[in-house]
Amino acid sequence: MARRPVAAKMPKSGAKLPKTLQKMLANPKDDWRIEQVVSVAEKVGLRVQSPNGGSHYVFSSVHVTQGHVTVPYKRPIKPLYIRLFAEFCCAHLHMQEDDNGK
Repeated sequence: MARRPVAAKMPKSGAKLPKTLQKMLANPKDDWRIEQVVSVAEKVGLRVQSPNGGSHYVFSSVHVTQGHVTVPYKRPIKPLYIRLFAEFCCAHLHMQEDDNGK
């Protein structure tokens, strides 16, 4: 089960979030496809592990060490997964800024 990231804060420096990520944060109930989720993950620099015999993509980060987020491949993707993924992306960007600022 996907877990909520610990530091789900927006990036401090006002770094521009990808438009698709902004839309996911604003409307997780929209009809999102896994291709859009993977595209956002690649843009923000998350590691993407595609399913090998399973049904979920796994997204992880070198900056957020508290865990990872899984998103099912099958549609429709529930809003819960989109919300968790978007918060994980924001936590990744926030922690990346902290690591780069040191």
